[in-house]
Amino acid sequence: MGKYTQAEIDKLIDEAAERAVGFYYEKMQDDFERTHESTTFIKEQLDQQVDQQEFEDLTADVDINRLAVIETNKDVGRLKVRVNKLENA
Repeated sequence: MGKYTQAEIDKLIDEAAERAVGFYYEKMQDDFERTHESTTFIKEQLDQQVDQQEFEDLTADVDINRLAVIETNKDVGRLKVRVNKLENA
């Protein structure tokens, strides 16, 4: 192994530092991209949960309306029976 001059040693150190900085820069860029993808995914999931809650609320409203229609139909049936009794009396 040969001797290196101080200038060569400094140059090698600078090159190694540049490679390290480049590596960490690329890693940070990748980390930022993954973080962005993750937060976007989480936001989409939260938005869907709001939509899911709205869907559940609408389902509950439909169930209530369905029960109201069933009860109304029963009332109409009872009224028909009463009207028929009155007409036949």
